[in-house]
Amino acid sequence: FKVRAGQVIVATGSMEQPSVFRNNDLPGIMLGSAAQRLMRHYGVKPGNRAVVVAANADGYGVGLDLLDAGVELAGILDLRATPPEDARAAAVRAKGVRILTRHAPWEAFKGRNGAIAGLSAARIIGHGKCEPADEKLDCDLLCVSVGYAPVAHLLHHAGAKIGYHR
Repeated sequence: FKVRAGQVIVATGSMEQPSVFRNNDLPGIMLGSAAQRLMRHYGVKPGNRAVVVAANADGYGVGLDLLDAGVELAGILDLRATPPEDARAAAVRAKGVRILTRHAPWEAFKGRNGAIAGLSAARIIGHGKCEPADEKLDCDLLCVSVGYAPVAHLLHHAGAKIGYHR
């Protein structure tokens, strides 16, 4: 006999999304989850002075992990105007880390070795709009933790209809 399901739930997981800005492909720029994996699984310190770009609470977790690994944290750029206060954000603030809310990375600067040497940031003034870059942060590591997307590529190719349930 045959069984046919009326609906199928597929839990594919998610993958972290990159951020778009000028020179975002320089060595030393990576997803926050990649930096955490280097530190947790391989004991690798991914940089000496870092900036974290965040649009969720996970970015603050990346910042805390970097501090625990002995990486100096030059600051956190949070894309949100008023990030909600949670334990990780409070812990970052308690460590005296500079947090720039409503700021986005504008351009990464290339150092002598071809890797990132710094970053300019711009204040967000509207959807897709920023003021001229007004901040410069020196760093040799930029961790981006701005959001996730479902890993549903094969399902899309197979013609499946994807839906979200909150």
